[in-house]
Amino acid sequence: MIPQINPTLNQQETEEIALLMCASMEGLTVFAGYQKPWAGKLPALTQMSIENFMNIIENTKGSKLTHRNPAGE
Repeated sequence: MIPQINPTLNQQETEEIALLMCASMEGLTVFAGYQKPWAGKLPALTQMSIENFMNIIENTKGSKLTHRNPAGE
């Protein structure tokens, strides 16, 4: 789905964003998963995660559009 949302991303960029999303979701379950202290906050955290993931996907300028330098130079 990521390439359909932002076709300027190449395969590596798409995989890196997907990895970030998976790691974020997995990490969240430690705190807000089943029978965890903040489990009741999971709906709000899910919505925030979706909004942030969409922002990352939509606003990342992929190398298919411009040359990206990870160091910001």
